[in-house]
Amino acid sequence: MSRIIRALFVLVCPIVLLAQESVTLSGQLLDQETQEPLPFANVAVHQFEDDALVSGAISNETGRFEILELPFGKYRLYFSFLGFETTERTLVAGGLNTIFDFGEIELAPSAL
Repeated sequence: MSRIIRALFVLVCPIVLLAQESVTLSGQLLDQETQEPLPFANVAVHQFEDDALVSGAISNETGRFEILELPFGKYRLYFSFLGFETTERTLVAGGLNTIFDFGEIELAPSAL
């Protein structure tokens, strides 16, 4: 019986370790002036070193977004919406924290 338990442990441990090498990002995009949600706004994730696009998402009707299974690394996140200034955040993903909630991200209307 103990051999079976050890065998299961050896098989399951690598799967658990591999599953923890990615992170989940989430947040909500809002209009800075009115505090209204920004539906269908863009979220772009770029490599920090070379600014290459890695992943992205579009916010839902309530301005919320979620990006799943982003590999550990250092990233620049760009939040944009037509008629608003683009906002940028830096993320260093790694270690024990696998869920990053940016909370409310406010975009300022552009001065056109």
